[in-house]
Amino acid sequence: MASSNLMSYRSDIDGLRAVAVLFVVAFHAGIGPFGGGYLGVDIFLVISGFLIGSIVDRSVAAGSFSFRDFYERRVRRIAPAFLFMLFGTLLLAIQYAPPSEMAEVGRTSVAALLSLSNVYFWRNTDYFAKLAESQPLLHTWSLSVEEQFYLLMPPVVVLLYRWLPGARRPLVLAAAILSFLASILAAKNYPAASFYLLPTRAWELLLGMLVGLYQFRPLEKQLTRSMVATLGAAMIGVAVFAHTGKVPLIEPAPLLPCLGTACIIAAGRAGPTLIGRLLSARPLVLIGLMSYSIYLWHWPIIVFQRSDAFLTAEAGPAINTLVIFVASLVMGGVSWYAIERPFRSREKMGRGSVFGVVGTSAALAGAIGVFGVTSGGYAWRFPDLAREAAAYLDYDPRPQYRAGTCMISSGFGFENFRQDVCLARSAGQKHYLLLGDSHAAHLWSGLEQAVPQATIMQATASGCRPTLHAEAGAWDQCRLVVNHVLKNYLSTRPVSAVLLAAKWEEGDIPGLEQTLDWARGQGVKVILFGPIVQYRTPVPRLVANSLRTGENLLEKHRIKHLQQLDHRLRAIALARGVQYVSLWDIMCSHQNCMATTSDGRPLQFDYGHVTEEGSRLLAELIVAEAPISTENP
Repeated sequence: MASSNLMSYRSDIDGLRAVAVLFVVAFHAGIGPFGGGYLGVDIFLVISGFLIGSIVDRSVAAGSFSFRDFYERRVRRIAPAFLFMLFGTLLLAIQYAPPSEMAEVGRTSVAALLSLSNVYFWRNTDYFAKLAESQPLLHTWSLSVEEQFYLLMPPVVVLLYRWLPGARRPLVLAAAILSFLASILAAKNYPAASFYLLPTRAWELLLGMLVGLYQFRPLEKQLTRSMVATLGAAMIGVAVFAHTGKVPLIEPAPLLPCLGTACIIAAGRAGPTLIGRLLSARPLVLIGLMSYSIYLWHWPIIVFQRSDAFLTAEAGPAINTLVIFVASLVMGGVSWYAIERPFRSREKMGRGSVFGVVGTSAALAGAIGVFGVTSGGYAWRFPDLAREAAAYLDYDPRPQYRAGTCMISSGFGFENFRQDVCLARSAGQKHYLLLGDSHAAHLWSGLEQAVPQATIMQATASGCRPTLHAEAGAWDQCRLVVNHVLKNYLSTRPVSAVLLAAKWEEGDIPGLEQTLDWARGQGVKVILFGPIVQYRTPVPRLVANSLRTGENLLEKHRIKHLQQLDHRLRAIALARGVQYVSLWDIMCSHQNCMATTSDGRPLQFDYGHVTEEGSRLLAELIVAEAPISTENP
């Protein structure tokens, strides 16, 4: 927010903005130490609530508040840079995105223009929805939350001053507490709503507003305020850097960084602090001034760089991360200097010019988005075979997975697991129990058809590594499914073999070794499936763009290091006398990996999960190499 005559400029807040945006970019770029970097968005919300809430409150108290001036400032601050990013994203989508993705970009662009993208993503978020990596406007959800808040907050403040002037502080505090409690209650049963919607996010903005409404006289002592600011910085640091897969955050996750931000801002109101001086360093202040534009551009850059390598081709992870960082800073700087600054200056851009340019640009962007939807994603850009391949991006695997019955994903619990269906037995047949995550679930339909003389049972949960303690990527439903099968079911209902399959990662190896040793000690036979061939971009997208351009994009985007993981898992299995099925060897011959049927249809509908047809083909090859049905009970 620009400085105001109602509020003196604070360079430390721009520095705090810089820290927040750098956290967000680092997290989205996949830099390991920043496991809680996404919480930078929450830091932004508290800062925004403090700055804008303070300005509204003080101007209303002074009798100088104008709705026209307030919303003009919001338009100048938010709209031009947002529209600049939106046009860039639409152009990149037209250049690279297959029809269904282009249509999705069209829908999300309209939602973002209406400040409703948080509602859109809430309504369209579940385990089987389009991956976040293919949604270049996903980050606009936070902008929608802010704008919804600022649509409601000024009229409420005006009414409070008119009718209840002495109660505005306790009422804002009560609203913040109610919103905070709602976020806690919703987090477990309605996590998507808790994440995206204003009622469960308002407390962060209101917390910042409360810092502006209350005076903190004890902080007038230099030692006290320095200690409070340092405590705030420590809270933010713990939230961002201590968050790993094995060290969960205090819930709700934004609590620590929001309180930390409030501490830094409150301490700085009373006077200078050491943390404030550090945050006021000129490089940080400059990045803070550009932070809004950096935030706007970083996510589309990440999405299109990962999916299409539009900036660098075949770069390693370190170079790719560096490119994303530099491009985000460059585009943020260009947007700040060439777009934000001119539009925020009343001397350079009058009110009529601003609303004329913004209104015309918004209408044009909306028309491009709407036409992207109604035209089927500008489908004529792709030849017929490419469009048929790209259509698999909309593949729905739920029937194939038996989702909600034998595959427990978000929105379902262990109570939905139908043991009478998923673990049903057939007299006179051998029984194999498929255990794991979605990388196990996608094999079930193929194996069930490939070995009709055996019964393939299924116990799967999303993100669930089938290890004894379900440590890697574990969540409550995963632990319940795995522990029920390994510790309860198998002790009384032996099977011919347990088929372990998952989206294996290096961190899963200790738990897997322990599980294989336990199974051998219990006399449980195990067949271990290695990692399936995976890609950095959904296979239908790669196939479609390969047909469109004539370039072999599958080879470029294949995640090759998984072959080394495959070799390591094979060695672990063979050392324990466990039969190993290398899906990599089955699918790949030298440098060529099977990715389509003979008529060009993708065998995988995203980065790695196979379609129904792919499951059948893969199962036939698995059975030919490892005749499961002939295994001894």
